[in-house]
Amino acid sequence: MLTRKYLSLFLPAALLLLASLLTGCAAKNDYYSSPRDLPRPGTLGRSSGQLGHSGSAAAYRKDDTPEMSVAELESAGDNYLSRRNFHMAYLNYEKALAKDPGKTEIHYKKGVLFLVSKKYEKAADALEKVIKKNPEHARAHQSLGLCLFHKGEYQQARTRLEKAVNLDPELWIAFNVLGIIYDYQEEHELAPNAYAAAAMVKPDMGHIYNNLGVSRTLAGDYEKAVDAFMQALDKRYKRDRVYNNMGLACARMEKYDEALKWFKKGGSSAAAYNNLGCAYMNQGKTEKAKACFKKAMELDPSFYVLANRNKSKLEARHQKPE
Repeated sequence: MLTRKYLSLFLPAALLLLASLLTGCAAKNDYYSSPRDLPRPGTLGRSSGQLGHSGSAAAYRKDDTPEMSVAELESAGDNYLSRRNFHMAYLNYEKALAKDPGKTEIHYKKGVLFLVSKKYEKAADALEKVIKKNPEHARAHQSLGLCLFHKGEYQQARTRLEKAVNLDPELWIAFNVLGIIYDYQEEHELAPNAYAAAAMVKPDMGHIYNNLGVSRTLAGDYEKAVDAFMQALDKRYKRDRVYNNMGLACARMEKYDEALKWFKKGGSSAAAYNNLGCAYMNQGKTEKAKACFKKAMELDPSFYVLANRNKSKLEARHQKPE
């Protein structure tokens, strides 16, 4: 069984979320897209502006723009959002709300803007107001769950996300994050079903299968983990993390030559030997681990400090040579 220390290595790789959380009046108008095609939290630059108190409807001068209706302002905000101009989207939503403060869906969209810009407290405040007005707003529950997840409040996030998928079983992002939470809470028997539900909605999202593979690895089901990682690769999700995860699963099955092959696909040869050394080390295979760390240092002197540190860990364990 892998420990939470290992899980902490997997979680960042699994957090490819926040893919198009907004929806219009019709559910079919969702802006779903591959997560890699969308801005990640924290990547908003000067070109798109920063969200916050500095931007407001007052920033518009009457002679700059013609008078627009609430619907037109919301549509303009959506248009800016689709072009990733978060600052202008925020301003248009604010101006729309100044005209009609009761527009629940615009409050929801503001919450999502705060979420993707990592302003979690503001996002939670906006989303809680939406849920108070409309307790059946599934996507607001999902977005609030993501806020809580990023804040490390996993049980509260789980409650919100489970509510979201009960209201709308098409919310694949919620299912995906629920799988991560179940694994973190060591309820590994629940996670595969969550990932499977996500994959049913979005079968071409390779990162879901990577997450499933991580889950299987955490549960000690390494053969199924390899199958899941292969599915991720078949879906063209060919990332270093998948190759390295595959290498770890193979090493756990003591298929070390195959593990090394995958580790090499996920990085340099030196990194591959260091990774294999760590796998040996965690299985108590001291001498083989030392040999791998030595090989890593020979291939790339920059691994000297890291590999030496790993060797020191081995010596500290006072384990007998094989």
